[in-house]
Amino acid sequence: MILHYDDMTDSSCLVKIISAVRPTEIYNLAAQSHVKVSFDLSGYTAEVDAVGTLRLLDVIRTCGLEKSVKFYQTSSLELHGKVLETPQNEKKLRLTTNRLGAGKTSYPARSQERWRRSSSVS
Repeated sequence: MILHYDDMTDSSCLVKIISAVRPTEIYNLAAQSHVKVSFDLSGYTAEVDAVGTLRLLDVIRTCGLEKSVKFYQTSSLELHGKVLETPQNEKKLRLTTNRLGAGKTSYPARSQERWRRSSSVS
């Protein structure tokens, strides 16, 4: 496995890496996860954690990999918050307990589901 660093706020950078590497799996580890900074820069946090995920999904489609790439959205405890049952998955209710978790939860799950439906990706 090779880690690639990029800017989740810049689609053109994402396109360059994805089109050059042509991966079969993508693990999205990107997040602005410092709690104090997430309060101080809430717009940036949403841009990286939420909209950045949608950008990455769009880049996968732009590069023609929507049928072949496996996309994994890795997240942290803040996303799931109070756990009512285990194991957790994308169909479980998320009870976030802080602003950071709310930002992480707000967009990725919905955008991934819409992307799957529009791309017929399972």
